[in-house]
Amino acid sequence: MRNQMRKFLLIGMIGLIAASAPALGQEKPAAAEGQPLILMRDPPWQPEDEPEADENRPLIETRTDESGNTVKIDRSGHSAVLCSWALYMSAQIATTVCKKPRTPTDDAIDQAIVDIDQFIIANSSEHPTQADLDKLKSRMMGDTSPEQIEKYCSQPDLTIDTIRSTSPDKVRANVKHLLAIPREPVMNPCL
Repeated sequence: MRNQMRKFLLIGMIGLIAASAPALGQEKPAAAEGQPLILMRDPPWQPEDEPEADENRPLIETRTDESGNTVKIDRSGHSAVLCSWALYMSAQIATTVCKKPRTPTDDAIDQAIVDIDQFIIANSSEHPTQADLDKLKSRMMGDTSPEQIEKYCSQPDLTIDTIRSTSPDKVRANVKHLLAIPREPVMNPCL
């Protein structure tokens, strides 16, 4: 029963992905008038920007926020796995539902998601299965009515465009760096 609760909590936590990448039918964030919308560093997780892991500090730090919620923070210097997964999933979903022309970068993103899925399954203390992750991916699609797809696809999305404009080699290098150290996959820090 406890393992089922932990799995449920992991799926719920990953479900927070909608906060970092809107599902279909949700409004995308807008910049203040005259200000550019900047959601992430250029293009996503630049390994050279990450601080080196301190060997005296744990890879994953657990904190309690002001509301009493427990938050896990990746301190490995290799970025938060679930955040990266969410961003790649968002790019994959946008490419599919908006019928964007596929590029070699999209193939690298597809492989990145497969590799990150395997990492999550192998390293999560919640022990999700591939079926659990696949169900979550289906839920991430949101409202796929033609009206919502049209509305979603007609809005520019800097985050998706930045991810998709990254070279396939850079996507592969980012994922190799991201997954280099086995650790609990967590969402924070994200964007």
